[in-house]
Amino acid sequence: MLNILEQEGAWWSYWREKTFGSIQKLESLAEYAARVYCSDSPEDLGLLVAAFARCVEDQTSRYLSIVESLIIYKDEHGSTMKGLECVLLQAKCHLDFGQPRRAWLMYRRGLTLAQLINLHRNYTISPERACIWWNLYHGDRFASMLLGLPQGIDDANCVVESDSSTNEFSMSTQMFMLQCGKVMGKVISRNQAAKEPPFSVTVQIEEELESITQSMSPSWWEPSTLCMNSGIHESEVRTRLLTQAYFFHIRMYVHLSSMIKPRSDSRFQHSRKTCINSARELLRRFNILRSGLDGQTLFECKTNDFVGFTAAVVLLMGLVNKISEISPNGDQEGWRLIKDAKIIFESLHTEKKCKMAFQCHQALELLSSATENRNNGTNASPVEIFIPYFGKVSIRGNTEPHLSGMPPPSHSSAPENNGDDTAGPSEHLDQSHYASTDAVFQCFPTTESWGVFGPGSGFDSPQLLLQDTGTMIGGEELSPWWSEPTIDIDGDWHRFLD
Repeated sequence: MLNILEQEGAWWSYWREKTFGSIQKLESLAEYAARVYCSDSPEDLGLLVAAFARCVEDQTSRYLSIVESLIIYKDEHGSTMKGLECVLLQAKCHLDFGQPRRAWLMYRRGLTLAQLINLHRNYTISPERACIWWNLYHGDRFASMLLGLPQGIDDANCVVESDSSTNEFSMSTQMFMLQCGKVMGKVISRNQAAKEPPFSVTVQIEEELESITQSMSPSWWEPSTLCMNSGIHESEVRTRLLTQAYFFHIRMYVHLSSMIKPRSDSRFQHSRKTCINSARELLRRFNILRSGLDGQTLFECKTNDFVGFTAAVVLLMGLVNKISEISPNGDQEGWRLIKDAKIIFESLHTEKKCKMAFQCHQALELLSSATENRNNGTNASPVEIFIPYFGKVSIRGNTEPHLSGMPPPSHSSAPENNGDDTAGPSEHLDQSHYASTDAVFQCFPTTESWGVFGPGSGFDSPQLLLQDTGTMIGGEELSPWWSEPTIDIDGDWHRFLD
């Protein structure tokens, strides 16, 4: 066992540092195992078993189920600080293996136990309690936003303040994360609303995010400077990139619903551009984290890989539909980022036989190829791809001919056929154009449907469309896969549709 922990336990030190900062003595996983192997503490042994499970992916379920049954779901053990630490590590394992639904269940269990011991109000008693609480808080919100589920606790029901007993770098990062977490809670509440909130809610959230942006220096945001600066420790590079990715993930989701609003509505123009630019920045950081420094991967987590994949899809959507007003060089950079992501996913599949990476690569390859075929005038069948927790992405060009050199007609100029077969060719042309470019995205849990990049867009190019499956941002009807909690992104995505 010690040999396995030494060979596969490089992740442990960073996880402990990220979870507890400097309040706990840093030690390798092998050193920790040697220290607690003969311990009479069930929680310490549970933590060791969970750590071992993280190192042997092919037997993960076997060992994690032991920790769940004997520690996490035994209140006398799970409600201790060490027991909650087991919850955090268990959730990390699920996220790393591409199982965000199981991670969400773990975070929810942790929040429940934490509230039973009043940790949400008295975590300030000690730095250790504060670290455990904030990791549960942020983890639950990350998983909830990703899955389109309610958050475990509202800010109004807990003490929301930061611990100042850390160094300057950690303190600034901690405050930044806290502010992001509070905004994420508002995004989740907006998405879970029974009725569609007014757009002013999104505007207000964006203003808060912009304020958070201004709280950090411009140099802090520049990833290229960070990677070239050899004076910055690797763990700080990793932390900063993950923190920035966390921010851009939130910002992308803030504006994602605007992507399916009518393009004729100018109110959402800035929101769409912000969504695309956030996806670009998120993908940029994902590529760096996965490509690493000097070829060494900085962060391995399948759920994080999936988030990077969704950023690539959103960016591709913007490039295809010319949403973001960027220079030709910026356009080329976007395609380069997508190409780099495809290379990363292909490499993960080839080297590690990762099924999720294969599906991500396959989806990006199919969408990119379909876009290229249509741009080249090649006649190809429409492409539809289902993405778990995100929706259905479709690429389809104008299936009926239109006047050469003329932009597609707008809604206002569209004549009505009214079933009259005597209508002229131009009238039939207009109607067929609308039929070929309409799509539906059930965004909030209402019966209203919105078109995505529909008629009246004013340009003749392939249309990249989104159709919600009731998972990304709420939805009245539950998809069939909700009845089987074991299905997750580490498996076959087609099972979500069975």
